[in-house]
Amino acid sequence: MYTRDLFYVLHLSWGEQPAVVRLVLLSELALMIVSAVRFVKSARRLYRYSGERILPENVLRGDADPDLLAAAALATRALCKTVKARQSDSESSVDRAVAARALCILGAAESRYLYLWERCHSDVESARRASLLIFLLSLTVAAYAAPSAYFRCFNDSNLLGSTCLLLTLWYSLVLLAIQWSCCTVLYFASSFFERALAGRRTCWTYFCSRMRNELENR
Repeated sequence: MYTRDLFYVLHLSWGEQPAVVRLVLLSELALMIVSAVRFVKSARRLYRYSGERILPENVLRGDADPDLLAAAALATRALCKTVKARQSDSESSVDRAVAARALCILGAAESRYLYLWERCHSDVESARRASLLIFLLSLTVAAYAAPSAYFRCFNDSNLLGSTCLLLTLWYSLVLLAIQWSCCTVLYFASSFFERALAGRRTCWTYFCSRMRNELENR
Protein backbone atom coordinates (compact mmCIF):
# COMPACT_ATOMS: atom_id res chain seq x y z
CA MET A 1 0.00 0.00 0.00
CA TYR A 2 2.67 2.45 1.02
CA THR A 3 4.68 1.59 -2.08
CA ARG A 4 1.67 2.47 -4.24
CA ASP A 5 1.09 5.67 -2.28
CA LEU A 6 4.73 6.62 -2.57
CA PHE A 7 4.59 6.07 -6.31
CA TYR A 8 1.52 8.30 -6.40
CA VAL A 9 3.41 11.08 -4.65
CA LEU A 10 6.48 10.67 -6.83
CA HIS A 11 4.46 10.63 -10.02
CA LEU A 12 4.34 14.39 -10.38
CA SER A 13 4.32 15.51 -13.99
CA TRP A 14 6.65 18.24 -15.19
CA GLY A 15 3.75 20.69 -15.42
CA GLU A 16 2.70 19.98 -11.82
CA GLN A 17 6.07 21.04 -10.46
CA PRO A 18 6.42 24.63 -9.21
CA ALA A 19 8.04 27.03 -11.67
CA VAL A 20 11.02 27.48 -9.35
CA VAL A 21 11.63 23.71 -9.28
CA ARG A 22 11.50 23.45 -13.06
CA LEU A 23 13.86 26.38 -13.48
CA VAL A 24 16.35 25.03 -10.96
CA LEU A 25 16.27 21.52 -12.45
CA LEU A 26 16.91 22.92 -15.91
CA SER A 27 19.81 24.94 -14.47
CA GLU A 28 21.29 21.83 -12.90
CA LEU A 29 20.95 19.96 -16.19
CA ALA A 30 22.73 22.80 -17.99
CA LEU A 31 25.54 22.71 -15.42
CA MET A 32 25.94 18.97 -15.90
CA ILE A 33 26.09 19.29 -19.68
CA VAL A 34 28.59 22.15 -19.60
CA SER A 35 30.77 20.28 -17.09
CA ALA A 36 30.66 17.12 -19.22
CA VAL A 37 31.77 19.08 -22.29
CA ARG A 38 34.66 20.59 -20.33
CA PHE A 39 35.69 17.19 -19.03
CA VAL A 40 35.77 15.88 -22.59
CA LYS A 41 37.95 18.80 -23.68
CA SER A 42 40.32 18.23 -20.75
CA ALA A 43 40.49 14.50 -21.46
CA ARG A 44 41.42 15.17 -25.07
CA ARG A 45 44.27 17.45 -24.00
CA LEU A 46 45.50 15.10 -21.27
CA TYR A 47 45.25 11.73 -22.98
CA ARG A 48 45.29 12.30 -26.72
CA TYR A 49 48.30 13.40 -28.71
CA SER A 50 48.36 12.87 -32.47
CA GLY A 51 51.54 14.76 -33.35
CA GLU A 52 55.02 13.45 -33.97
CA ARG A 53 57.04 12.00 -31.13
CA ILE A 54 59.42 14.45 -29.47
CA LEU A 55 62.49 13.30 -27.54
CA PRO A 56 64.82 15.27 -25.26
CA GLU A 57 67.44 15.03 -28.02
CA ASN A 58 65.16 17.04 -30.29
CA VAL A 59 65.06 19.80 -27.70
CA LEU A 60 68.83 19.75 -27.19
CA ARG A 61 69.40 20.03 -30.94
CA GLY A 62 66.98 22.95 -31.15
CA ASP A 63 64.71 21.35 -33.75
CA ALA A 64 61.58 20.77 -31.64
CA ASP A 65 58.36 22.63 -32.30
CA PRO A 66 57.33 24.52 -29.11
CA ASP A 67 53.59 23.96 -29.61
CA LEU A 68 54.02 20.25 -30.28
CA LEU A 69 56.39 19.94 -27.34
CA ALA A 70 53.87 21.56 -24.99
CA ALA A 71 50.99 19.45 -26.31
CA ALA A 72 53.04 16.26 -26.02
CA ALA A 73 54.10 17.09 -22.47
CA LEU A 74 50.51 17.73 -21.42
CA ALA A 75 49.17 14.58 -23.11
CA THR A 76 51.74 12.09 -21.88
CA ARG A 77 54.41 11.54 -19.25
CA ALA A 78 56.74 9.91 -21.77
CA LEU A 79 59.07 12.91 -21.84
CA CYS A 80 59.59 12.72 -18.11
CA LYS A 81 60.31 8.99 -18.28
CA THR A 82 62.70 9.50 -21.19
CA VAL A 83 64.68 12.06 -19.24
CA LYS A 84 64.96 9.65 -16.33
CA ALA A 85 66.36 7.02 -18.64
CA ARG A 86 69.25 9.23 -19.77
CA GLN A 87 72.54 8.08 -18.28
CA SER A 88 74.90 10.85 -19.35
CA ASP A 89 75.12 13.94 -21.45
CA SER A 90 78.26 12.98 -23.38
CA GLU A 91 76.36 12.18 -26.56
CA SER A 92 74.52 15.49 -26.82
CA SER A 93 77.29 18.06 -27.09
CA VAL A 94 76.06 21.23 -28.77
CA ASP A 95 77.58 24.61 -29.51
CA ARG A 96 76.40 27.78 -27.89
CA ALA A 97 74.28 28.89 -30.83
CA VAL A 98 72.33 25.64 -30.82
CA ALA A 99 72.01 25.80 -27.04
CA ALA A 100 70.64 29.35 -27.24
CA ARG A 101 68.11 28.30 -29.86
CA ALA A 102 67.11 25.30 -27.78
CA LEU A 103 66.61 27.53 -24.73
CA CYS A 104 64.35 29.83 -26.76
CA ILE A 105 62.32 26.85 -27.92
CA LEU A 106 62.06 25.58 -24.36
CA GLY A 107 60.94 29.00 -23.14
CA ALA A 108 58.25 29.22 -25.83
CA ALA A 109 57.12 25.69 -25.02
CA GLU A 110 56.85 26.60 -21.34
CA SER A 111 54.57 29.53 -22.16
CA ARG A 112 52.40 27.37 -24.40
CA TYR A 113 52.31 24.58 -21.83
CA LEU A 114 51.27 26.97 -19.07
CA TYR A 115 48.47 28.29 -21.28
CA LEU A 116 47.14 24.79 -22.03
CA TRP A 117 47.52 23.68 -18.42
CA GLU A 118 45.70 26.71 -17.06
CA ARG A 119 42.82 26.17 -19.50
CA CYS A 120 42.43 22.57 -18.38
CA HIS A 121 42.74 23.56 -14.74
CA SER A 122 40.10 26.27 -15.09
CA ASP A 123 37.71 23.75 -16.68
CA VAL A 124 38.29 21.33 -13.81
CA GLU A 125 37.80 24.05 -11.21
CA SER A 126 34.58 25.19 -12.88
CA ALA A 127 33.25 21.63 -12.71
CA ARG A 128 34.11 21.47 -9.02
CA ARG A 129 32.26 24.74 -8.42
CA ALA A 130 29.33 23.37 -10.42
CA SER A 131 29.13 20.39 -8.06
CA LEU A 132 28.90 22.75 -5.09
CA LEU A 133 26.29 24.86 -6.86
CA ILE A 134 24.16 21.82 -7.69
CA PHE A 135 24.38 20.77 -4.05
CA LEU A 136 23.01 24.14 -2.95
CA LEU A 137 20.36 24.18 -5.67
CA SER A 138 19.21 20.70 -4.65
CA LEU A 139 18.17 22.11 -1.29
CA THR A 140 16.08 24.70 -3.09
CA VAL A 141 14.43 21.99 -5.20
CA ALA A 142 13.58 19.94 -2.13
CA ALA A 143 12.21 22.96 -0.30
CA TYR A 144 9.88 24.00 -3.13
CA ALA A 145 8.91 20.51 -4.35
CA ALA A 146 7.98 19.13 -0.93
CA PRO A 147 4.84 21.29 -0.42
CA SER A 148 3.49 20.35 -3.85
CA ALA A 149 4.00 16.67 -3.12
CA TYR A 150 2.39 16.96 0.31
CA PHE A 151 -0.73 18.77 -0.87
CA ARG A 152 -1.11 16.40 -3.80
CA CYS A 153 -0.98 13.44 -1.43
CA PHE A 154 -3.26 15.05 1.17
CA ASN A 155 -5.91 16.40 -1.23
CA ASP A 156 -6.05 13.58 -3.80
CA SER A 157 -5.86 10.54 -1.52
CA ASN A 158 -7.43 9.12 1.64
CA LEU A 159 -4.15 9.02 3.52
CA LEU A 160 -3.66 10.65 6.90
CA GLY A 161 -1.73 13.87 7.14
CA SER A 162 1.08 12.18 9.06
CA THR A 163 1.37 9.51 6.38
CA CYS A 164 1.49 12.15 3.67
CA LEU A 165 4.16 13.95 5.63
CA LEU A 166 6.31 10.82 5.80
CA LEU A 167 5.81 10.14 2.11
CA THR A 168 6.72 13.73 1.30
CA LEU A 169 9.86 13.41 3.40
CA TRP A 170 10.80 10.26 1.50
CA TYR A 171 10.06 12.03 -1.78
CA SER A 172 12.37 14.87 -0.81
CA LEU A 173 15.12 12.43 0.11
CA VAL A 174 14.78 10.73 -3.28
CA LEU A 175 15.12 14.08 -5.03
CA LEU A 176 18.15 14.97 -2.94
CA ALA A 177 19.76 11.58 -3.54
CA ILE A 178 19.47 11.97 -7.31
CA GLN A 179 20.93 15.46 -7.30
CA TRP A 180 23.65 14.64 -4.80
CA SER A 181 24.65 11.72 -7.01
CA CYS A 182 25.28 14.25 -9.77
CA CYS A 183 27.33 16.32 -7.32
CA THR A 184 29.39 13.28 -6.39
CA VAL A 185 30.10 12.40 -10.02
CA LEU A 186 31.24 15.95 -10.78
CA TYR A 187 33.36 16.15 -7.64
CA PHE A 188 35.22 12.85 -8.16
CA ALA A 189 35.67 13.53 -11.88
CA SER A 190 37.17 16.93 -11.13
CA SER A 191 39.41 15.37 -8.46
CA PHE A 192 40.61 12.78 -10.97
CA PHE A 193 41.52 15.40 -13.56
CA GLU A 194 43.06 17.64 -10.93
CA ARG A 195 45.36 14.82 -9.85
CA ALA A 196 46.28 14.11 -13.47
CA LEU A 197 47.06 17.79 -14.05
CA ALA A 198 49.24 17.92 -10.95
CA GLY A 199 51.20 14.91 -12.17
CA ARG A 200 51.67 16.43 -15.62
CA ARG A 201 52.83 19.72 -14.09
CA THR A 202 55.38 17.97 -11.88
CA CYS A 203 56.68 15.96 -14.83
CA TRP A 204 56.96 19.06 -17.01
CA THR A 205 58.82 21.00 -14.33
CA TYR A 206 61.30 18.15 -13.97
CA PHE A 207 61.75 17.90 -17.74
CA CYS A 208 62.37 21.63 -18.17
CA SER A 209 64.80 21.82 -15.27
CA ARG A 210 66.85 18.92 -16.66
CA MET A 211 66.86 20.33 -20.19
CA ARG A 212 67.78 23.83 -19.03
CA ASN A 213 70.53 22.48 -16.79
CA GLU A 214 72.08 20.55 -19.66
CA LEU A 215 71.84 23.48 -22.07
CA GLU A 216 73.17 26.13 -19.71
CA ASN A 217 76.19 24.02 -18.77
CA ARG A 218 77.40 23.68 -22.39
